[in-house]
Amino acid sequence: MLGSDFSQQDIFKKVSEMVFRLTPADRFLVLLRDADGEELQTVATEFRIRMVLRREDRLPSARRSSIGLWRTCVAALIDTQSDERFAAAKSIVMQNISSVMCAPLLAKDGVLGVIYVDCAKR
Repeated sequence: MLGSDFSQQDIFKKVSEMVFRLTPADRFLVLLRDADGEELQTVATEFRIRMVLRREDRLPSARRSSIGLWRTCVAALIDTQSDERFAAAKSIVMQNISSVMCAPLLAKDGVLGVIYVDCAKR
């Protein structure tokens, strides 16, 4: 299914649709390395339910949660309610996030970025 599209945005859109179909995730992001290879830049954002974000709510937790993992090539599923690292994370609490999943995007020459999804408390 993914092989039929050649546009990066179309591929990420299809991946987000699969994620929403198979998981209870509420938000989907793709963060890719910048030209220097040191920072992650958000290149795709999708929501299960269409929402408008205020400037101060532009998913700061996504970037912080992902940056620590992307260099390690390790995927993670984190229960933010029981993980002490997230106890003081204001953005996690304010956005009511109950779980986070990050998976690195790997290529022959290293890590390209990360796919990030999170799920809000219901």
